[in-house]
Amino acid sequence: MSEEINNLYEDFKYETDHFKKAEILHKLSKDNGIGLAEIGKKVDLSPSYISHILRLLKLPDLIVDGYYSKLIAVSHLYIISRLHSQKEMIEVYEGVLSKNLTTLDTDEIVRQKLFGIKSEGEYMTDDEKKQLSDKIRQTIGAETKIVQSRVRSKLSIILQGSLKETTEKLLKMLKLFSNF
Repeated sequence: MSEEINNLYEDFKYETDHFKKAEILHKLSKDNGIGLAEIGKKVDLSPSYISHILRLLKLPDLIVDGYYSKLIAVSHLYIISRLHSQKEMIEVYEGVLSKNLTTLDTDEIVRQKLFGIKSEGEYMTDDEKKQLSDKIRQTIGAETKIVQSRVRSKLSIILQGSLKETTEKLLKMLKLFSNF
């Protein structure tokens, strides 16, 4: 490993400015062709977190200036940087300033813009998930996995057995769902 690359890793370790950290990561990944997984191992961060840091570089100058002027917190920056267009980023930034939005409020707005879904309602309780899983197991003999997030829910039904057995179970499900 070259001395220049080693110096970049050292600079990253001691840098406190989030934008300068992002610039260092950009130099490592884009200019030197080092993968995010390799960088992550070297700086003890996940590749996903490195991507979050790199996203800061796409923020418009107006938002960066707002951060350095202490108008907005770094946590807001990470949330806003998830958006795809600079126009949307600026809209959310202006909302943070004018409405004094918390990071949770900001995250909600960004999620709505990204997924077009409003996060409302409650999660199923563990007991409700167990009841549903038990009902499916008793009815068709299948195991389930239920995952809920604020924007989608996923019900996985795992059928074990031969093609003949699983086809019968699937057809039984079809009959059950036709009444749904």
